Amino acid sequence: MTTVVLVHGAWHGPWCWDMVRAGLDERAIPTVAPELPLTSLADDAAALRDVLDRLDDDTVVVGHYYGGSVVTLGAIGAERVRHLVYLCAFMIEPGLPVKPDGRPLIQDAVQVRDDWTTIDPAHARGAFYGDVPPDLTAVAVERLRPFAALPR
Repeated sequence: MTTVVLVHGAWHGPWCWDMVRAGLDERAIPTVAPELPLTSLADDAAALRDVLDRLDDDTVVVGHYYGGSVVTLGAIGAERVRHLVYLCAFMIEPGLPVKPDGRPLIQDAVQVRDDWTTIDPAHARGAFYGDVPPDLTAVAVERLRPFAALPR
């Protein structure tokens, strides 16, 4: 059996994969969506690696957005990982810092406070959820979390 490991991006959590997981559950495909601490790339990669090391199945690891950087570092040397999938994600070379997203919609949404960033709810739709129904966007915006300022 192959387990799909779904890695969320910056400011998000495993909840952002709920509809994908439901669809995979209907097809009897096991999934895991770890909660990243969002404290540093190293911490996030270690959290993913801990999950990968505990799984007995072969895995396909999917990283969304910043999660692509986490996938790249967290899966290095993991024996049971068969594929890495980058979904609108950053692909970095191990050891290189993550570059901040320079798109204007993201820049308008990000609020920097000391070593942490948050998302201004007024700009979240344009930054992340352009064609998502408003009711789902509202729920997602309420669940956004602080994310360590990059690079770290």
